[in-house]
Parts: sequence; structure tokens; C-alpha cells
Amino acid sequence: MIVAMAVFLGALAWIIVTLLRNQGSPPANAPPPSGPTGPSPNPGALDILNERFARGEIDEEEYARRRSLIEGSK
Repeated sequence: MIVAMAVFLGALAWIIVTLLRNQGSPPANAPPPSGPTGPSPNPGALDILNERFARGEIDEEEYARRRSLIEGSK
């Protein structure tokens, strides 16, 4: 009887730990999140480009050229 209770409590603890670890993570077969116009091929590159332009590291002409390259690589 004691062994059965220990096995039951161990299984219950394992279930609770597993549920807490997986809480908030998306399912393994979930599709990647997409923006309002669909998935972007490389959203990080555009964010970096926007930040560089905002900091003044590149001018407007360079910004437009690089943005067209990023958006054209779909």
C-alpha cells in the first residue's frame, strides 16, 4: 500500500511539473506567427535597418536601397 501511494504521488508530481514547464509555450505543431500581410521572410533585418536609419547611421538613399533589397528577397 505504501509503494502504491509513493508511485501515485510521484506520478502526480511529475504531471504537475510537466504542466508548469510547458505553460505558455506554443504547441510544437503551431504555425509561426504572421503579421497583418502574412509572414515576413526576415523581420529582424527590417527592424535593424529601421534602427540604423533612426540613429542616423545611414542616409535616406541608402535606407531606401537596402529596404528594397530586403523586401525584394521574398
